[in-house]
Amino acid sequence: MSAAIPDPDRLRDVIVVGGGLAGLTAAYRLRERDVLVLEAGVRAGGRVCSVLHDGVPLNLGAHMFSGPGTPVGDLVAELGLTRTPIRGALMAMSLGGKMVQGRPELWPLRLPMSLPARASFARMGLRLRWGAARMARAMADGTDATFEDHRTLAEFIGPLHPQVSVMLAALTERSGGDPASMSAGHALRSFTNVWSGQAPGANLTGGSQRMIDALVDAIGSARVLTQAPVTHVQNMGDHVCVDLAGTRLRARRCIVCTPAPITRSILSGLPEACAAALGQIAYGPFLSVALGVRGAAPWRGAYALATPGAPFSVMFDQGTGLDTGGLSTLMLFRGAAGAAELAALTDDALTQLAQRHLQGLFPGAALRIEATQIARWPHGAPVALPGRAALQAPLQMPLGRIALAGDYFHSPNMAAAILSADRAVALTGAEPEPLA
Repeated sequence: MSAAIPDPDRLRDVIVVGGGLAGLTAAYRLRERDVLVLEAGVRAGGRVCSVLHDGVPLNLGAHMFSGPGTPVGDLVAELGLTRTPIRGALMAMSLGGKMVQGRPELWPLRLPMSLPARASFARMGLRLRWGAARMARAMADGTDATFEDHRTLAEFIGPLHPQVSVMLAALTERSGGDPASMSAGHALRSFTNVWSGQAPGANLTGGSQRMIDALVDAIGSARVLTQAPVTHVQNMGDHVCVDLAGTRLRARRCIVCTPAPITRSILSGLPEACAAALGQIAYGPFLSVALGVRGAAPWRGAYALATPGAPFSVMFDQGTGLDTGGLSTLMLFRGAAGAAELAALTDDALTQLAQRHLQGLFPGAALRIEATQIARWPHGAPVALPGRAALQAPLQMPLGRIALAGDYFHSPNMAAAILSADRAVALTGAEPEPLA
């Protein structure tokens, strides 16, 4: 563990297991009480992560922050942080050496594709637009959780030209899955947000890590322990026992904010339906390579650049709203099965691959990588498979003195982590319900 546990025999008010955004948010809400956060990793924050290079942030995970009136925006303001507007298109694509942005409906006319591929792309676009319009109505009336929950995105769209299938996969990898596995509703919600302008249009000033640092400071760094993997959590009736590294801690309440499979493995006495629901939460891995790059920037104007068929499926230009002194701050991303393959490579191999990737996208551009940071996320994001809506009620079953939180409760994003943490915190003030 990063530090010795102070007074391990004390009966604490709340122990939070998992120091990602959900866990830190829960502890932040409970900071006036006797709370302790236990995080298995070497740092708290999970996928909300950035590092500084020459004072410029290189983001490795979550990077788009919504504004006031949203769970993320309100927390940003409460912590005294600010946002930097994104100055670039959220949808752009590079194919065959040509980069396009603007209205996706026109891409078939502008990208280098065969006539059959153009027709297939147009058909896919029409299906996505139609589905996104219906999803927007479902989101407005609160029925989006069950909308198109019965089939995969691939089934919703239908057969595609092989070249177009690769393009669609490059877009959906941002959600951790592929079109043949994720539910159509899961994917359509993401497309709807981007096309409707609801996608967050700002980065966090100074980098995403500033949110994590601010939360830890507010909680108290002595109460956020890293390298403290929990092996067992058990409801004892009038308190909860939490075991780690040969030490048993006790608390009146416990909030477990780990990925669903870990939650299922460390919690004993779970109702069968809840355990089964946790077991059905599927995750897609993420791999991120953050780069500080010197040289001309031919991608300017595109914040999110899809790169189908390339080693990385998307490139984010993180410096669109910043004065970076000529340093481009990029994040190369891969998700789903492709991320698992790349994660097996060494850091040196990934750095070399990133260099070749940029050269392939922008031949002739004089680019020099002067900083590299790499993050591998085995539990990158929970992917909603068909039938996901039926799991919600079991996930929210009463567990006595234990509550669950994490982005697997809703759409996998920062807002879901915060909202689930708020729900779990509310349960700590209620009379414990008996286990089902």
